[in-house]
Amino acid sequence: MEYKNKRGECMQINRKKIWFHWGRMFIFFLIVMLIEIVNWIPMGNKEKQIKVKAAYLESEEYRITYHSNGGSGDMPDSFLSAMGGNLSDNTFTRTGYTFTGWSVSAEGNVIYKNGFAIQPVKDMDLYAVWEVNKYSVTLENTGEESNSFLSAVAYGSNVRIEAGKKEGYTFEGWTVDSMEVLLEDASNPVTTFFMPDKNVCLHANWSINSYQVTVTEGGEESTEILTVPYQSTVTIQAGTKEGYTFDKWEVESGTVQLADASNPTTSFVIEASDVKIKAIWRVNQYKITIKEEIEGILEQQSFHYGETITLQA
Repeated sequence: MEYKNKRGECMQINRKKIWFHWGRMFIFFLIVMLIEIVNWIPMGNKEKQIKVKAAYLESEEYRITYHSNGGSGDMPDSFLSAMGGNLSDNTFTRTGYTFTGWSVSAEGNVIYKNGFAIQPVKDMDLYAVWEVNKYSVTLENTGEESNSFLSAVAYGSNVRIEAGKKEGYTFEGWTVDSMEVLLEDASNPVTTFFMPDKNVCLHANWSINSYQVTVTEGGEESTEILTVPYQSTVTIQAGTKEGYTFDKWEVESGTVQLADASNPTTSFVIEASDVKIKAIWRVNQYKITIKEEIEGILEQQSFHYGETITLQA
């Protein structure tokens, strides 16, 4: 194949050189394209994909509905994009309970804390999770066999209290420090109430008992019957008894510790029972002397008080 150059000369075309030239150009083009595909085109596509995805996520909104689940109050729904956001802070309240977080079911456990950041993929219903409050019960001035302190008592639970027993005293009722405490029977030493939303203090009231002291076999001006308060000091007197000398005291009933059982005037502390005490006497002896005017004393004898004496001339 021939062609003329610029000078008009006929030239012979070498087809091998032409194919070699175009082949080399084609290989170079392929290399450039591969470089572009490997190094530039994928990165550009990835960035475009991220931007497209972000735009999509921002355009998608999901409704978050909040349920009080036993509480009170209102909370508006919130709308979060698929990109994510924070849950609304809880505004529900429930007497006697503390809010601990959100669950996806009414009976479920806490999954999200208050204000937690989430990335929703669909509309959601969230339920408030509540923990019952616990308080203490303090019992003042109680007697034996009574608990003076109860801890960790749950709000709304039925609480049973006992005043116990107090020797020498009679229970007179409970006094409470809060109008929120309604006792089933405030006059009963064993009663119940429902725990309010606060700590509680109750005071047991008592009246002191009085007991009867009876003195038997006393003489003139002796103590007879006394009514005295528990644990008071009692003084008793045997008095006087013609023809007799006081010997001792004898406790017939009750438990007492006499200060001096041999003294006609003694004392003791009254315990929680009536007391009966007997005065014991010794009969006196007297001497009778028989005298004669001439011979003097003829006879001298001793006789007990009240004994019948027969005299002969």
